Amino acid sequence: MTTATSPRAPRVARRGLARRLAIDLSPLRVPAYRRLWLGNTVAMFGFQVTAVAVPVEMYALTRDSLWVGLLGVASFVPLLVFGLWAGAVADARDRRQVLLTGSVLLWLSMLGLLGQALLDVGSPVLLLTLVTLHSVAFAISSPARSAALPRILPPELLPAAMTLNFTTFTAASVVGPLAAGVIFAAWGTGAGLPIAYGLDVVLFLGLIVATLRLPAMPPATTTAGAAVRSGLAGVLDGLRYLTTTPVLLLSFGIDLIAMILAMPRALFPEIAVERFGGGAAVGWLYSAMAIGAMFAGLTSGWIGRMQRQGRALVLAVLAWGR
Repeated sequence: MTTATSPRAPRVARRGLARRLAIDLSPLRVPAYRRLWLGNTVAMFGFQVTAVAVPVEMYALTRDSLWVGLLGVASFVPLLVFGLWAGAVADARDRRQVLLTGSVLLWLSMLGLLGQALLDVGSPVLLLTLVTLHSVAFAISSPARSAALPRILPPELLPAAMTLNFTTFTAASVVGPLAAGVIFAAWGTGAGLPIAYGLDVVLFLGLIVATLRLPAMPPATTTAGAAVRSGLAGVLDGLRYLTTTPVLLLSFGIDLIAMILAMPRALFPEIAVERFGGGAAVGWLYSAMAIGAMFAGLTSGWIGRMQRQGRALVLAVLAWGR
């Protein structure tokens, strides 16, 4: 004798599958993380608007994609140099204070971008300088922001929080460039650039306020009870650890290869003008890659249960480069 299957069983199974695939929102139940996430979400939208406005302005000034590519150099070198040092400092100092310092410096660099656009300075060199300062400030604040998560969340929520942060970044990478495209389609670069930079200046205040409301995060200690070292010593400790951890080394290596050799963003302003007539097209070009990444993030509930994450990372990078 067989038992009839309940008509609710398929529905329950579908709901269970949806829960396993859907993004985990449980970290938002922690007030400190929720404030930081909200502030970062608002700020990231403005950040992505500026990420389109700067290359658009550079191409409008020079009509040369090589100058646009130099913006990548101006961003990458400070991240490489100061990012290592700032990560060590974030481990050895109050992380809230480091994050606040970097965030204020970021905001000041945004004010510089807004000021030169309002004054119509028209200097590619000044634009490169401001982007360099912006990247230095970002290199200081970003490690502290990541290092703050283990201090405000229990360990079991960290994978979900990292995925949530990535999904937020990806969503901003979709909406921000599209908004920038709308701004330039409506006002052109003359009035559009101050509007784009001004939006970033205003929205970033949300992250500064959220950082001010975080609890103090004093330096961590090692398992032996000694304080974590900062500066060059801390950087060398981190590099030594990296060389003894193959998964991390592989992750850093293939990410650098993918970003350096397979990232066409410097060509987007010229493509938008020459192939699509400018306007909103540049926003679509900058947001296209993020649209796929956002879909992946929204169906990321299974990632934390994956056993062979290194293999999945390699396959993802190979698919990215095709």
